[in-house]
Amino acid sequence: MVPNQYNTLPIGRNAANANMSVVPTPQITANGLQMGNANFSPVGGYNPMSQFESVPINVMDSIGPMPGGGQDFSTMQRWFGGTNEAGASTMGYAPAALGIGQFGLNAYMGLKNYGLAKKQLSLAKDSFNFNKDLSLTNLENQANLTNAELADRQNKRNIQNPGMFEDTASYMANYGVKGNV
Repeated sequence: MVPNQYNTLPIGRNAANANMSVVPTPQITANGLQMGNANFSPVGGYNPMSQFESVPINVMDSIGPMPGGGQDFSTMQRWFGGTNEAGASTMGYAPAALGIGQFGLNAYMGLKNYGLAKKQLSLAKDSFNFNKDLSLTNLENQANLTNAELADRQNKRNIQNPGMFEDTASYMANYGVKGNV
C-alpha cells in the first residue's frame, strides 16, 4: 500500500515536509510502520487495522465508540478492565460479574446469619427460662431449709422452757421465710 494523506502519520523533525528529509522519515500507516521502502508489518502478517485501510484517519477519529456499546478495547480489557489510549479507566465484565456474585453471596449469608441469630435468640430464651426456673427452685428449697431450721429452734426453746416463748406455728407465721418472689 502506498502512503497517502489519509492513512499515514509522518513522525520526526521533518513531519511537515517529509519529502525533503535526507534520512527516510518513519511513517505509521494502517498496515504498520513504514520507513522508506522497508515495511514493518505486525507479527504474523495479521493486522487488526487492515479492515479500516480505506477509511481516512481523520474519519476514524470521528467515528467514536465501536459497535457493541464500547470502545475498541482488547478482549482482556473488556473482561478485566484497563485503560484506553485516552487514559480513561474501564472496569471490565469480570469484576462487575464478581461484584454481582459477591452481592448475591452476601445476601445469602445475611439471610443465613439472620436464621442463625433467630435460633441463637431462641436458645438464649430457653437458657434464661431454665436458669430462672432453677433459681426459683433453689430459692424455694433455701426457704424450706431456713423455715425448717427456724421451726426446730423454736421447738427446742418451747421444750426447754415451756410457756415462756410463743408456739411454733405463730412464730413461723411471724418470722418464717417466704419461698416466692
